[in-house]
Amino acid sequence: MKNKYYTIDKEKNKEIINIKEMPILYKYQTINEHSVNALINNEVWATVPTNFNDPYDMIYCYSSSHIKGVIKDKLTDERLLKYSKFFEKKSKTAIIKTISDSLLSNFNDNFRKQYCVSCFSEVFDSEIMWGHYANCAKGFVIAYSGNDLMSKAFEKNETFFELSKQFNFFNIDFSNVKKDNLTTIAPVIYSNGKKNFDNEIIDSLDPLLEYFDDLCENKTVEESINAFIKKIQQRYFDKNDLHNDSFYSALCNKHKSWSYEKEWRIWSYNSNALTGQLNDPYVCIGNVKPKAIYLGEKISPYDEQAMLAIAKEKLHISVYKMKTKMFKNRCKLQAELLYKGAKL
Repeated sequence: MKNKYYTIDKEKNKEIINIKEMPILYKYQTINEHSVNALINNEVWATVPTNFNDPYDMIYCYSSSHIKGVIKDKLTDERLLKYSKFFEKKSKTAIIKTISDSLLSNFNDNFRKQYCVSCFSEVFDSEIMWGHYANCAKGFVIAYSGNDLMSKAFEKNETFFELSKQFNFFNIDFSNVKKDNLTTIAPVIYSNGKKNFDNEIIDSLDPLLEYFDDLCENKTVEESINAFIKKIQQRYFDKNDLHNDSFYSALCNKHKSWSYEKEWRIWSYNSNALTGQLNDPYVCIGNVKPKAIYLGEKISPYDEQAMLAIAKEKLHISVYKMKTKMFKNRCKLQAELLYKGAKL
């Protein structure tokens, strides 16, 4: 079935998403101290993808044999001699494996820790998601304007880039970075495959070998690491358009078995990296006022009254409660209005 909000077009063997209009987007929540405080304060939080419930979400695939072949081609006799002493390895095969392990070990997790993602759905009446993400229908769903979420995520990314330029420790040239490259929202595309990332990994191979060269020439670890980071970051920003395509391919591609979620995502750079809190998996994207709240059918009487009070006294938005409507051979969740808030 075609989606009324976007089309998927083919362009140079790539899937291009063309958004026709932004939908209302829904976030399923359990009721706890953090979710209620975020609701009261109009906060939208994102999660670092290494903490997703799907451990295979946002990962790239690569051919280790292909990458090892490229490493082999770049190992000159001079480098082999230096690396043999530095790595204390006698065979070329062992040296190639050591370099390959350095390049690929934890590659996906290190990549995913650079970003934070907040997940939404086109639908508020999914029985599966009420069960999985809203505490077996004891939680709630928040409705947001997709345009409002897009604007806030763009603002967050823009701020991150401005801070990166201001505190430019590695003297990166940002001249090729355009603000319209800061894509912030898109629907998830469901397929059976993952993006191959060989070319992007190989692109970071030369800086890694130059890092080992520096260490072999007795440069300090700090000098060598700083030079390596600068080269990697500069390559990233020089190819920002390409990296956005690659990132989008990983971020918004999930296995078809998840298609019932009808998911959209907003994302931002992991600002915890700037504050040295890389072990904190949660990042506040910003403040976005909800459009409405939907309460789960199994919500407790106390939680229902508390959520109604928040909607009436703090947010002034409508509240609905989900009810099961029975048919002969099926049932369906429907939303019944409990409180009509002000028009937003």
